[in-house]
Amino acid sequence: MKEGTDQLIFNLSQQDKFGLENFYTSEANKLAVQTIKNWKEWPTQKLLLRGPVGSGKSHLANFWAEQTDAQTISVADICEVDLTNWCETRGLLIDNIDELEALNASQRDVIEEKLFHLLNCITQASSFLLMTSAKSVFSWNVK
Repeated sequence: MKEGTDQLIFNLSQQDKFGLENFYTSEANKLAVQTIKNWKEWPTQKLLLRGPVGSGKSHLANFWAEQTDAQTISVADICEVDLTNWCETRGLLIDNIDELEALNASQRDVIEEKLFHLLNCITQASSFLLMTSAKSVFSWNVK
């Protein structure tokens, strides 16, 4: 054996654990944690969870999705699916909704129209919508 050519490889696979026991709650995120835990009390059945990259939005959102048996879709999925079918689910999670700002204008127009109908449909169906974003709504370039 040559020195330095053999390498030990450890299989340290880690499963994502989205329970609140794996989330550090501080004064800065206490309101977000309480709001996610009390999702049945959201006045409009919709919530935009906003915070900087790495702040735990996706962790909290995935915890919420597990608790509510919500379906999860990406921004790219919005263009491809009929969102009226998603309204009938108990909940819907769109993580990183601010990714739509990187899309071209025609894709953004399609998503804007679908989101408009989705927001109305969620209310009528008495289901819930959670979206996460690292950026302000004003930076998304939506109408």
